[in-house]
Amino acid sequence: MNKRKNKSVFKITSIILSTISTYILIFFYFFFTHEKEFKKNITNLENLNYYKNFSSKINHLRYEDSYRTKKIGSDLIFNTLKNDSDNKIILFQGDSWFAQINHTNEIKNFLKKKLKNYSKIINGGTSSYSPSLMQVQFDIIEKDFGIQPNVVVIYIDQTDIGDELCRYKNLLNIDAEGNLVSVSMEKFPLYNTPFNLHEKIYFSELQAKNKNKIITTQLFINYKIKKSLIKLKKKFQIIFIDESMFQKCYWETIEGYTKYIKDDEKRYFNLLVKRFFKYLNNKHFIERIYVVTHPHKSQINNIQKSNNVSNLVEEVVQDFEKIEHINFSKLLKYEKQIYKEKFIWKKDNIHLNNKSYISFLKYITETISQN
Repeated sequence: MNKRKNKSVFKITSIILSTISTYILIFFYFFFTHEKEFKKNITNLENLNYYKNFSSKINHLRYEDSYRTKKIGSDLIFNTLKNDSDNKIILFQGDSWFAQINHTNEIKNFLKKKLKNYSKIINGGTSSYSPSLMQVQFDIIEKDFGIQPNVVVIYIDQTDIGDELCRYKNLLNIDAEGNLVSVSMEKFPLYNTPFNLHEKIYFSELQAKNKNKIITTQLFINYKIKKSLIKLKKKFQIIFIDESMFQKCYWETIEGYTKYIKDDEKRYFNLLVKRFFKYLNNKHFIERIYVVTHPHKSQINNIQKSNNVSNLVEEVVQDFEKIEHINFSKLLKYEKQIYKEKFIWKKDNIHLNNKSYISFLKYITETISQN
């Protein structure tokens, strides 16, 4: 009996010592290496507070290298190109297509010149902002910043279908009346998305609050353990409960919706667009809404396909008198002089080069000026 007892004690002691030894090795490894994952931290505390405050409301804010360090504040949500008064306000919303407005002074100055009748010009263009995120962004701009635009210009991109169906579908928070309340930030995503702000915010706080490296290392390890356990839980839910609960939204997946879309997916996207349009249409201070769509290079010769977002928007927009659709898929088919250049695309074949982008804005602003 004593031999058996001694063996059991030895086994237990060995397990405990092995566990402690493994933990010590892990601790020392992260003690010397964890700061490598802090390189993309948000070091400006004012900006960090913006990310924290709005993370439960909207999936992501603007995130660029300069925004992590410089004092940007509300520019993380929108920026003002012209700010003379609140007499007549125009707001641009969309994804990277309208974020491109901020890329050069030439584009900004062109827009200000063409929209000289507006006393305030605001750009909310943010990468991967699809209709649901734009709706929440508008709510933030109105309620948190007191801005009530007279005219709204929305850009709905071809990849917005994939964003809505893959990235945001399981993050929407709807109230009892069916109103969209928020599109929350995803915690512990299955893969490192371009907008994995949950981890960036946590690591940024960790760096800002804890100067003791031992405490920081332990909290870092705690986060990694929690992240691993939650990822395992998500994978279990995918396998045994519902495979659509969480998805790895690689670019190939997002772009794939421009090639093929199921009927139920089409109905779902149309529902989201209609909800957004209805939300804006009910704002008494908005006089006019312009919805802009444009094909990608790969769609130029196939602009009538059902998975072209322009066609989906065209179906919905007809129900709203206040909304006008600037449909470049149709325009490029019938009006050949919009772009004088032979090559209009950037290297990604998705966005317009700067010269063509100004022609793009020229057509939009002239359409607005005619009304």
